[in-house]
Amino acid sequence: MSLARIAFVLFLTTTLSKAAFCQELRVYTCTVDLTGLPVEQHAKAPIVARSLTLFHANKVYDYIDSARELTIYEPIQKRFTLLHEASGTVTTISLDEVRQFLKMAENDAAQLIASGQRNGTGTTLDFLRFQLDPKFTVQYEESARRLKLEHAQMRYEADCASPPEGMLAKTYFDYVDATAELNAILHPHSLMPAPRLQLNEELRHHDLLPRSVRRQINGSTTSDLRANHKWVWTLSDYDRQMITKWDRQLGEATIRKVEFRQFQQETLTGKLTSR
Repeated sequence: MSLARIAFVLFLTTTLSKAAFCQELRVYTCTVDLTGLPVEQHAKAPIVARSLTLFHANKVYDYIDSARELTIYEPIQKRFTLLHEASGTVTTISLDEVRQFLKMAENDAAQLIASGQRNGTGTTLDFLRFQLDPKFTVQYEESARRLKLEHAQMRYEADCASPPEGMLAKTYFDYVDATAELNAILHPHSLMPAPRLQLNEELRHHDLLPRSVRRQINGSTTSDLRANHKWVWTLSDYDRQMITKWDRQLGEATIRKVEFRQFQQETLTGKLTSR
């Protein structure tokens, strides 16, 4: 075999192995509520959410155990599938449709801000205005791999690590960006996505993955949450069993398929209950 042929085979093998590697990732996230707690009590902060995110075969499976909610994102198709496991209810929505809903929400927010300016309304609208057009001061401590985005109304602090493969970080952040946009229209108390999108962009810029992200809000309401991420670069047998289970559930004859608007309304009104 010629040297050129050997070089090509080595290149192809490396490329394929990287592609396969980038398709599998496990992220376990535990979110705690630090609101009002002194530093010495942070280790005992109450847990408010646990989620398992699995990247496999060009799909991302995200499962919130307490809510029994599964979100599947297919980046190639740019499509979400949402399953409320307890009620057996499922819907699908494209990323383009998510952005259409988001644009309507942003237009409504802009009109509310304009109306508030005429009527002299204050703090709540100031925070809404910030969400639509966040302007953070950004600091990156390279030695500690700590990223800070600061504003009077919101602050992010991310403790980070370098990913073993740059393509993996891109896959992860593309998913996180899309999910931030989805959550903004699905859950009534979610923030507009722009602040989180800016954090993601800074993490991309520095080629970092977050080990923890602390978000402090000092707007019309106060909040202090920290999401701790545990990264594993392959899937376990348990993970694969869960993916098989979820895929099987989506194909069950008893599954109730609804339009996104109905799913959204039932989510907001709490009508998605156990079947």
